[in-house]
Amino acid sequence: MLKKNQFCVIYCVLAMIVLLFTGCVQGGAKRNVTDSVWLREAMEAKGEAIMELQAKIDAQKIKLREQTGEDSLYPTFFAGVAMERVRKTAKPEAVKVAKAWTVRRAALEWYAKKRGIELTKEDAEKRLETYLADIKGADNIAQVEAYYEKEGISLEASMRADLNLYRQNFIIEDLAAEIQDFYMRGALTDEEILNWDRYWQRFQKKVIKAYRDAEEYDRLMNALRACEQLYPARSAGLEGQEEKIAATVF
Repeated sequence: MLKKNQFCVIYCVLAMIVLLFTGCVQGGAKRNVTDSVWLREAMEAKGEAIMELQAKIDAQKIKLREQTGEDSLYPTFFAGVAMERVRKTAKPEAVKVAKAWTVRRAALEWYAKKRGIELTKEDAEKRLETYLADIKGADNIAQVEAYYEKEGISLEASMRADLNLYRQNFIIEDLAAEIQDFYMRGALTDEEILNWDRYWQRFQKKVIKAYRDAEEYDRLMNALRACEQLYPARSAGLEGQEEKIAATVF
């Protein structure tokens, strides 16, 4: 069993890099943007095994990113389905979860931008630097890094390769903070105040419903269908797939 401080830091790392296809921003501004009940439960039982698997998947994702480009959804889609299948989830259900997660995040980002919440690449890099600095100060960072070194990469490299994903994370965090501030200042009953999670979930459902009428949604679904056709292609399996790869760009 991992020591408490080891568990905390490994969870902290995974909370940002697993992509957590089980519910984006469950708790809003007061929790990490990538909180996940199933991940915490899995890690309590076998945190080190999960970390080792994540390193393997991240190594594959970096190779895929090099071949598909930074605007392709496929590397993230691949990693999300792969991590979901770690739970013994059947492929059809894992793909369904991955697609729903992607739509949820895209919808929240779309809504945030409509409210004027945006983040430049430079600002996203600065926020990621802050997060990396926190991770590097963790007690067992050497243990975590060892899994990545075994795969021929580093934890930092795997995170930097996903700047677009982190940028999206930060935008959603900022949206959650704004909505929660509005929520807490509203005319609410005691029951409503105690149910921010429920309020946030309902809010997300409304945003997703509105997003489905947007032009961006159609483009996203086309890209996701292309990702589904490629899966489970790894880096070595992308040769001659240029047309399908191009269709995954969003």
